[in-house]
Amino acid sequence: MANRNQLRDRKVYSTELKLHIVKQIERGELGVTDVCRAYGVKSRDTVYKWIYKYSRSLEKGTLFVVEKDSLSKKLAELERRNKELEAALGRKQMESDFYRTMIELAEERHGISIKKKSGEEPSSD
Repeated sequence: MANRNQLRDRKVYSTELKLHIVKQIERGELGVTDVCRAYGVKSRDTVYKWIYKYSRSLEKGTLFVVEKDSLSKKLAELERRNKELEAALGRKQMESDFYRTMIELAEERHGISIKKKSGEEPSSD
């Protein structure tokens, strides 16, 4: 049995942090569940209390759905980033193909081996 005199772990959030979190929720950057995960808030009710207390656009009793918008925004951002990365990979592949072709042409034209082969000493020509 745990000692009754021991204190439970309790997090205290500053007013400044609560205001920051509520603004993020209002802008659709975070959802209530996201806040709970990111900041270690154990209860969604706690986050809703912050919203009702600190929000300038919401009143108590107002239903404010942020989860879907927040997830949609994140998904759109991830899709955009994925396209950027695929384009960058494509450019790098084209660059690699270009260099490979240039090396092959130089080898043919000058009759020497330019490609580095593992285990061989470079020629001292």
